[in-house]
Amino acid sequence: MNNLSLKMNYLKLIIGVLFLSFTMGVYADNQAEEAKTNIDYMYQKVAKKISLLLKERPEFLPFGAGMDVNGDVQFIWTNKTVQYTVKGAMLIIRNALNANAKAGRLLGTVIVYRYAKDANSPPQVTAELEYFNGYAVARAVEIVDNQGELTVGRASEKKMEARVYTDKVVKELKKRKQK
Repeated sequence: MNNLSLKMNYLKLIIGVLFLSFTMGVYADNQAEEAKTNIDYMYQKVAKKISLLLKERPEFLPFGAGMDVNGDVQFIWTNKTVQYTVKGAMLIIRNALNANAKAGRLLGTVIVYRYAKDANSPPQVTAELEYFNGYAVARAVEIVDNQGELTVGRASEKKMEARVYTDKVVKELKKRKQK
């Protein structure tokens, strides 16, 4: 091969690598945007359920939700005839979400529970939201007393380590998808 031919092949390789890098970056951006959009969608469904529960049973036990591949959000609860502790209810719900996530039935999961740092802290609800690509956030939601009626107030969000869609689960789901 002559020197010019070698340079042209090298240039083609560089252009190919740059194109692939750009394409992967766009793909990753699209995946992150999809995750955020679907997390927000799930949260809207969950916020309505929280408001309803605050009216019916303000001291409700934790509950969960999963979003299937069609975008339907289904709620899960512990058995109402059994007395559960908060931790016990969370364990059962998280195990159910884990099993369905690992089976590839869910795109996203949410677990919701009441939370207060101490007796003097304002009441709040925490929603742990996760998406199948490993994106996970916790939203701390204020409980507001609106003329004697409890309802959902402002929410603050921070990233968290995934508990359902761990790295191991995400890798396994990707392997199955490729088959």
